Formats: sequence, C-alpha cells, structure tokens
Amino acid sequence: MLNVEVMTESKRSSFERKIMQAYMMLHAQKRFDVPRSVSLAQHGSYEVRLVEPPGATQFDGIPFWLELFDHAREMALDSYGSSNLEEAGVAAEDLISQAIRLHEEPPQT
Repeated sequence: MLNVEVMTESKRSSFERKIMQAYMMLHAQKRFDVPRSVSLAQHGSYEVRLVEPPGATQFDGIPFWLELFDHAREMALDSYGSSNLEEAGVAAEDLISQAIRLHEEPPQT
C-alpha cells in the first residue's frame, strides 16, 4: 500500500512540475495576437494544454487554465481553471486520462 501512495504522489508532483514549466514557457512566449498555449500531453488529435486564461478570468487570479482540445473538431472539450497548483495537477491528470480514453475509443459509426 505504501508503494502505491508514493508512486501516486510522485506522479502528481510530476504533473505539478510540468504545469509550472508550461506556465513559465507560456509567459515567455512573445505572441500577443492569439491566445498563447503550451502542450502538456497529446494522444492522437486530443491535446491537454495550459492556455492563457480567457479574457476576464485573467484578472480573477486564476493562473492555471487547462484545456482538453480536440484538433480534429477544432474545439475545446473540457477545461479547468485554478489558482492552486496541486488542484491543477489533479485536473491535468484527469484531462490526460480523458484524452487517452477518447483516443483509444473506436470511432462511432
């Protein structure tokens, strides 16, 4: 049981570290004509990314805005915003799981 908790905690801190790296990269980008984003993971056409928060949200103190984006349909399927890095790490893990599941699902006919 202890090993499982350690692995889970290590995995979660890995997501948190990845989000912080993406956050720094996002703010280092010089583009201002389109919303900036940094990819955290991609599975097929499904990408989980840290994005610049939408308009008014930028000023609400929510620095971590995560999005599950479907490139095939060119639309966001899910998103999550938080000012808490640990919560954002949990959300990133969930969004990545969704991306994997969607990618692995057989196409509906």
